[in-house]
Amino acid sequence: MLAMSQNPEPLLRAAGFFLLTGGALMLLMLMVGVLLMTLVFAPGLAARGAVSVREHNVLSFLTGVVVFAVFALLGRIGQNVPPVGVGALGGFTILLLLGLTGLSEDFGRRLAWMAGTERSRAAHVLMGWPTLAAAICVPVVGWFIVLPYVVLSALGSVPLGLFRRERKPSSCSP
Repeated sequence: MLAMSQNPEPLLRAAGFFLLTGGALMLLMLMVGVLLMTLVFAPGLAARGAVSVREHNVLSFLTGVVVFAVFALLGRIGQNVPPVGVGALGGFTILLLLGLTGLSEDFGRRLAWMAGTERSRAAHVLMGWPTLAAAICVPVVGWFIVLPYVVLSALGSVPLGLFRRERKPSSCSP
């Protein structure tokens, strides 16, 4: 034990390796979750969230601020009443995953449009999600501007998509 305290470098290397591996594994699991939301569990809701972000980005952001405040309040209550905290954490995770799915799909659709191609929804998510993740990893700008905007817009897009009315085509009769 004394030798380990004198030379902490091997321990730091092992900790760095596990943190890097764990971070990459969490990013991969989040990507799989986003794809599952897109294709299997809630494809309609994810698509409506993408439309909400595309058509009403400021309203989606402001709704996300309100939703975040509600979950923060529930989390604070959950410190004293654990079932409320567990429910708030589960709801926040599901809402964020659904919102990130729609946001990454919209971002991937825009990237595909800029490239001059049209692809499937899964391909849009596969293009949009890594690009958003890379933008979030940029120091300072990604951490303090892109990450809050993405999280709050994603949180707000789901309630907007859920309660959005479908526009009916106007019938012009002579």
